[in-house]
Amino acid sequence: MVDNGYSWLQQLPENEHFAITTMFNEKNEIVQWNIDITTHNGVEDGVPYMEDLFLDLIVLPSGEIIKKDLDEIEEALNEGWITNDQYNLAFLTFNCIYEDLLNGTFKYLKLSTVHRNRLV
Repeated sequence: MVDNGYSWLQQLPENEHFAITTMFNEKNEIVQWNIDITTHNGVEDGVPYMEDLFLDLIVLPSGEIIKKDLDEIEEALNEGWITNDQYNLAFLTFNCIYEDLLNGTFKYLKLSTVHRNRLV
């Protein structure tokens, strides 16, 4: 559920294994970024979509980074919902993004405001 005046922006970069949802408050300030790790992103019949791989990173404006759903991906592998290759892809992508976030080199966070401003 989103409060009145809040908005979400989803970015699904082509040829990447992640999607970003940016949450803005009623003052157009970023509340958080949620980075979903994906098998792929695509567009079907003009509608963008992503194939989720369970792992998430949440980034707060303070710079805090929260790793999420580590238990869910283990369950997904154990239950056969994902393959070993998908599991390995998820962690490779997850760890690379985490390092980029720590180093300040993950360019997509800055693009959230740029893309939102183009839409409003």
